[in-house]
Amino acid sequence: CAATSSSAQAAAAQHQVAAERQQLAREFHDLVGHTLSVTMLHMAGVRVSLEDGEASEALESLALAQQAGREAMREMRQTVTLLGNAAPGGPPMALPHVHDLPELVAGYASAGLKVELDSDADLTTVPGDVGLAAYRIAQESLTNAAKHAPGAAAVVTVRLGPSQLRLSVINDIVSPARQLASLPGTGHGISGMTQRATLAGGAVTAGPVNGQWRVEAVLPVGDRQ
Repeated sequence: CAATSSSAQAAAAQHQVAAERQQLAREFHDLVGHTLSVTMLHMAGVRVSLEDGEASEALESLALAQQAGREAMREMRQTVTLLGNAAPGGPPMALPHVHDLPELVAGYASAGLKVELDSDADLTTVPGDVGLAAYRIAQESLTNAAKHAPGAAAVVTVRLGPSQLRLSVINDIVSPARQLASLPGTGHGISGMTQRATLAGGAVTAGPVNGQWRVEAVLPVGDRQ
């Protein structure tokens, strides 16, 4: 009947709104965490430069921190606009993708994190939803590395096969005394990565292994042959 159809449509609309809110919350969580970690790394560089009497280097670090803030504000506005205007069946949103990892890693490296990217694949072939999930998982992992192990080395590895993308982010575990205890965090990093991997049809594991913190994600990409 008409009443049943109207109720179903209302329920579907509410479900869509809830899904959009959850996606917006995920994007903002990852973006804010990333921005804070990069900014804190730059500020740590400012402190070291000032202690060494290097005023020019301190000013450069401050300028980079300011630039990171401006870029974050731009991406926040873009994310809100894209999510707000997204239409079912429309073109994919221009959100970050796994092929953007070189820029992500370079940003953390310029902020002072000892990080390398090991990838030998053409990541532009990865589907958009999987590419976004892989990017955000790597971003969250580097955010956590910057927060908990700012002086340790980290390696981001990506391997792309016919049916799976494998991503790992590994960093050395440092003593609590060397952690950036002042860096804010929500404590939902692992659960957020797990949710992203699940939504993309994959899985992620995270935890300590032989003195290192390892995040490993396996995401489906379909048959690319």
